[in-house]
Parts: sequence; structure tokens; C-alpha cells
Amino acid sequence: DAAAWTPAVADWVARHDCLRTFIRALPGGALCQIVLDALQAPMTVHRVAAGEAPAQVLALVDARRACAVVIDQAPLFDLQIVDDGGDAFDVVLSIHHIIHDGWSIDLLLNDLLQAYRHRSGLVARGPSAPLAGMADIVDQQQRLRDDPKWRAYWNDLPWAAASAQLPASLKARAGDDALTR
Repeated sequence: DAAAWTPAVADWVARHDCLRTFIRALPGGALCQIVLDALQAPMTVHRVAAGEAPAQVLALVDARRACAVVIDQAPLFDLQIVDDGGDAFDVVLSIHHIIHDGWSIDLLLNDLLQAYRHRSGLVARGPSAPLAGMADIVDQQQRLRDDPKWRAYWNDLPWAAASAQLPASLKARAGDDALTR
């Protein structure tokens, strides 16, 4: 149901900072995570004849595996929809591990499916709270830096505390090249 899927994907992208994130090298070589305020989801629909969806899905997976991901341009994910005209459709999600991990991918996918069910009218309420945004995580880290117990924990680890520091974080508007801290 494209009428429900497209707005569900837009809701999903709007709810999760990680889906609007890219990495930029700053002068001096430091890396900075940038979270856009808005981003149109990269989604392509492939219409195929009945029975051809599995082969098309495999071809898309192989093609995505062969493509390098450019991390200094958003988005760091891609959705390919394969529709053979039947009652269901297939989705190929290509997503860079820098914006998700093994724990969060299930949460992201469940949230997308919940948004789709809501937009389809199958469930009354939309998805619950999104994953913590990067600004929230950076704020938490800055508060913890002043906590002596937290500092002692990190200082006692078998590597240099500086290696555990997050890169700078910037917030940008879509299409805005002027970045501010």
C-alpha cells in the first residue's frame, strides 16, 4: 500500500536522528556527526512481473553490496521496494553500520513496521518514542563528564580515556552548508 508506506517511511525518518545523520571531516581532521533537521527518504520502487520479486531482491542486494557508501553525504541508508503486484511487497534496506548497531536495528525496523501499520489503519496508535537523539546523547555525556565516578570508570579502562571521546556534534538544516555548534 504505497499510500501508507510512503508517509510511514517519512514519519520514520523524521523520528530517528540516526537516519538523518552523516559524517564530515572538519578542518584539522576531526570528524563531526551532523544531524539534518529534515531529509527526504531515499526510496525506489521496482515494479516487476508476478513471481520475479525474489530474483529482483537478490539482484538489488548484490548491487548494494558492490556500492561504496559515502559517509559525508546524507542519507547513510537506502530503501528499495520490490512490488510484483501481489498482496505483499519486499523491502531491501541498505544501512551503514555507523548509524545503527545490532541492538538498534531491531528497534528501527519495528518502528518502521509500526508506522506502516498505523498509516495503513491496522493499529490505532503510531510508534512509541524514538531512539534517543544524538543531541540527547551528547548532552548526557557532557553531564557525565563532571561526575567523578564516571570519570574514574573511564580512566581505569585499559586504553587512553581520550580514545573514548565522541567526535564533535553539529546540527544542520537540510541543504544548509553553514554549520554551527
